[in-house]
Amino acid sequence: MAMLLQGNPPLLNTGGDTLQTYIEDTHSTTLACTALLATPSATQVYQIRKIGKTVILKLNTTSLAANGAGVAAVMTFTTPLPAAYRPSSDFASLLSCENNAAAVTGSIHIVATTGAVTISATSLAATGVFSIAGGNNGFLGSTLVFTSST
Repeated sequence: MAMLLQGNPPLLNTGGDTLQTYIEDTHSTTLACTALLATPSATQVYQIRKIGKTVILKLNTTSLAANGAGVAAVMTFTTPLPAAYRPSSDFASLLSCENNAAAVTGSIHIVATTGAVTISATSLAATGVFSIAGGNNGFLGSTLVFTSST
């Protein structure tokens, strides 16, 4: 449930103008990936805050069993980010990931026009697949900050 506070208390941006909007919400989705034993995963709930046009998305640590018979693939959110929380342009950031139970530098990608979210097992390449071997796949909790268009 979104909570909208207007001027309670007034928030200031760097220009000294009063911001009118503070929203605290959650985004519920499942993770789809053929490299996971259960796809889609159980529902994941991520915290979202929006102050003016600044969006703060908090990811929880997620570690899911690999599918030894599946196909190596990237992870995707089955529910895109709502329009109000989408970045003003395509967004990518490094993300600490787990690939076959090994720590790797992965990345997260958000498409501005659709809100599609992809998590990759390689740094800044939206195509880095997670392994189907016996170890777990996932990512460490992280906080992402970006600017929305609205």
